[in-house]
Amino acid sequence: MPQLTVKAIEALKPRAKAYKVLLDRGLILRISPNGVRALLVRYSVKGSKTQRQYTFAQEYGDGPGQIKLADACAEAQRIRSLARQGVDWPRQQEQLRSPVQEGELHLEQPITFGEALREYVEKKRRAKDGLPLKARTKSDYLGMIASGRASLMDKKVAPGILFPLANRVLSQIAAREILEIYQHTVQRSRGCSEKKSGRMAAF
Repeated sequence: MPQLTVKAIEALKPRAKAYKVLLDRGLILRISPNGVRALLVRYSVKGSKTQRQYTFAQEYGDGPGQIKLADACAEAQRIRSLARQGVDWPRQQEQLRSPVQEGELHLEQPITFGEALREYVEKKRRAKDGLPLKARTKSDYLGMIASGRASLMDKKVAPGILFPLANRVLSQIAAREILEIYQHTVQRSRGCSEKKSGRMAAF
């Protein structure tokens, strides 16, 4: 069980200097002066007395691209459990991302948002059991960057909500563009809800 509830964590405010709060065994929340909430997990690999620290790629929160408290606790427990078995999972992931392979230096090439998402979907592991994502989940992720098409019934299928960013170089995407897509998606969702409510009222 986490030592703090979600409500208690949300009540924590940024300070003049960054500070840390223990959330669960080995799981720490670091709150920066700018409000960024990073998650850290401390662990020791079997056979080593050195304590290591891994920073989650996702910031703590309940929004898009963030990780919830329960999922963060489960992921931290998984990392620590593997470490007790002698497996340094974070270090393995760093080696997979390393540009140096077999003694040869590979220069990093610009990567598009679509390529990054596809790589994420293939490498992402479920927090509860460490297994790859289910096919349906992968399809949902990739559907967000899919282009529009015609279905078998000759009905048009709209492009995914993130399709405008799919072929853009990741480092060149501005926060403003992401915000605009988010706001458009929220407005469209509200419109669909209002239409659905209207149809139900008609009955």
